Amino acid sequence: MPTPVTTTTNLEVAFSSDVTPAQPTQPVAMAYGYSDNSSGVNSGKGQREETVWEGSSVYFLVFDTAASPTYSVSSVTISAANTRPGTGAANSPFTDAAWSTGTVVATSSPTGPNGVQLSGPTSNVDSVGCNVVGKGWSCGPFTVGTFKGQRFEITINVLTSDSQSHQKTFSVDPEMVVDGGNP
Repeated sequence: MPTPVTTTTNLEVAFSSDVTPAQPTQPVAMAYGYSDNSSGVNSGKGQREETVWEGSSVYFLVFDTAASPTYSVSSVTISAANTRPGTGAANSPFTDAAWSTGTVVATSSPTGPNGVQLSGPTSNVDSVGCNVVGKGWSCGPFTVGTFKGQRFEITINVLTSDSQSHQKTFSVDPEMVVDGGNP
């Protein structure tokens, strides 16, 4: 078993809102990457399955790399699906009440039991996990529960809109594994 070395993990997603979808009713694929601060400096870990530790914190970071974005992030819907449920399966790897159904919706003005705060935008922010610079939004931290050995597919859908209410959705599905005890 790997030795826990970090208590904070970032799951970062990146897209360019100036793309034109080939099929406008379908989501556009995003890049994703993980980063952490295990060495005291935020360092990228790239695209891969990520192991998170019980009791650690996870932030979700969203980056738009368009040079002059005309779209803004309206909401970020994050869902967790337990791909190895077994006995006592959890809906998500997180203990926060907003995750009780396995899905949260991050907006600038959260509503309902699954609503969480979306912070941003901030211009010219580095995504270390995706190795890009862009306009950034964030939500979290969320606390990882005691679900050792459970594997979760995380689906992130970013809804963007422009001043004329045109919308584009961007989507990606990375994996997260809960392991170990408190770091």
